[in-house]
Amino acid sequence: MAVLAILAMTVTACTTAPRVVKHSAVAVAVTEPFTSYNAETSFGATTTNEEIAYATNSNFVYYDDNSKLRADTSFGTVRQVDSSPLRVTYAVAQGVKWSDGVRVSNADLLLAWAAGSGALNTAGFDPRKFVAANGSITKSFPKDVVWFDDRTPGGLQYAKAPPTLGANHRSMTLNYDSFYIGWKSALEIGLPAHIVAEKAFGLTSASAADAALIAAITTNNTAKLALVSRVWNSAFTVSAGKLDPALLVGDGPYKISAVDPDGSVTLVANTRYSGTHRPRIATITTRVLANAKKQVAALNAGTVDVITPTATAATVKSLINLKKITIASGYDASFEHLDLQFSHSKNGTFDNPVLRAAFLKAVPRAQIVSQIAGSIQEETSPRASFMLFPGTADYQAAIADNGSQAYSSVDIPAAAALLKSVKAQHPTVCILFDSANPTRAAEFALIKASEEKAGFSVTDCSSPTWLSQLGKPGAYDASIFAWRSTSSAVTMATPRLHSGGLGQNYNFYASSVTDKLLDTLAQTTESAQQNEIMTEIDHQLYSDGYGLPLFQLPSLTAFRTTVAGIKRSPFAPGVFWNIWDWRPTA
Repeated sequence: MAVLAILAMTVTACTTAPRVVKHSAVAVAVTEPFTSYNAETSFGATTTNEEIAYATNSNFVYYDDNSKLRADTSFGTVRQVDSSPLRVTYAVAQGVKWSDGVRVSNADLLLAWAAGSGALNTAGFDPRKFVAANGSITKSFPKDVVWFDDRTPGGLQYAKAPPTLGANHRSMTLNYDSFYIGWKSALEIGLPAHIVAEKAFGLTSASAADAALIAAITTNNTAKLALVSRVWNSAFTVSAGKLDPALLVGDGPYKISAVDPDGSVTLVANTRYSGTHRPRIATITTRVLANAKKQVAALNAGTVDVITPTATAATVKSLINLKKITIASGYDASFEHLDLQFSHSKNGTFDNPVLRAAFLKAVPRAQIVSQIAGSIQEETSPRASFMLFPGTADYQAAIADNGSQAYSSVDIPAAAALLKSVKAQHPTVCILFDSANPTRAAEFALIKASEEKAGFSVTDCSSPTWLSQLGKPGAYDASIFAWRSTSSAVTMATPRLHSGGLGQNYNFYASSVTDKLLDTLAQTTESAQQNEIMTEIDHQLYSDGYGLPLFQLPSLTAFRTTVAGIKRSPFAPGVFWNIWDWRPTA
């Protein structure tokens, strides 16, 4: 897929060894405030939080701007030691330290497994009644329950067996229940174990805290694990613009030095970082600017140096004539979509599969693309697969036989006939979307106009805190938002579609057929077979009336010529993926 030629600009990569340039500083515009240092929780999983966590922490692997998975061996290694059953050893490199000077150890690996696998969570516990409207955990949460609110399981759910800790105190071997294709990127060390354990157990010694955490996990001590999970879930949340500085410990190239009341963050080079991703820029600050117009104005005025605004024709036009600005564009690994609630909805409309089919028949996808996305993209076809990325040969082959043809064009008479067949008189559908996002508001308006021609009554459930409403029982009937991918793994959709209690199944979709296909996909290594399975999953989703993909999101990045080395990855964390390569040009 191509983007307008006027935006086809590139940036020269850094070719010299990174080192901090004294007094250098870069300001980056972000659309949301920093609200949590734990970007894995339901409350903390925002774009800004993910970007800050990435900049201040290291990973075994990461994606570059060409969607290629790279290994950071200066941080550690990932090695398959057996294939049947799958056993993988994750080992931290010798000498890697947290920003407070404590060595990264197998306690940190073990905490990451406990939180990500859900293996130690209290069986049968339903946390939804203890989650506030903003997604945070309420004070009424049971104190004797073990529950890690990991919203984004990355494959550790397939490794529930107790791990084996290495004798070198910085490695761990996971025993997977079955083969899992994404084993290289399944485990990421997030929060420091000693900080979590110190706060959970009231300890002051890092070594004692690590030992206590290891003991609690390896003995499955419910009382102590309940304390650990509560700290992991909630202690790293920003409250009234404040977060205890003692908690802001990372192992990456940068560390947080300040959090402002408005959610802006100041990052400084981490002097204890010893890996190959040593940064050039001394200080990086984020500035919260919610809309593209303000971001462009700030870029022009020089109060920010880097922006990644929502890509619209108006934004592109406003950027083109600015001086000393570099513009880069492409496609994001995110796509806009419409989901229908299968249960626990506001009006119960889509409990009926006939009403799901009727509603989808009247969604004006082509109009949405041409009026919203088509103005800045040469490619103006709606996305037709939930599973496969547009623009590839595999995608083109899949959409010819994945069931998407049933919704390739608006069919108002067919939708009205389906309503009549079940004697439905103006069924109500309340749609959730981001009220502050003009693109979503425009999509809603087009959908509402079309659906009401078919006989539906469409109402507005939008909210500026829409993210916290996702999956909330009784809150809405359908939702419009974008799935933001962090990798190219074929298992990325599993948390969204599987009925097995995974973190992103917000619309309560449950299909034994889809579950089986997803489980098989996670164990399939041959690409042709993967494509066949993903096409089958697509077909099942269309057949069930899951919802509709709308269009692939374009990406737009602009930065002042005073900074170089900036490239954008299609995957999260976007422009932050190579923050260590950014450098001043003067």
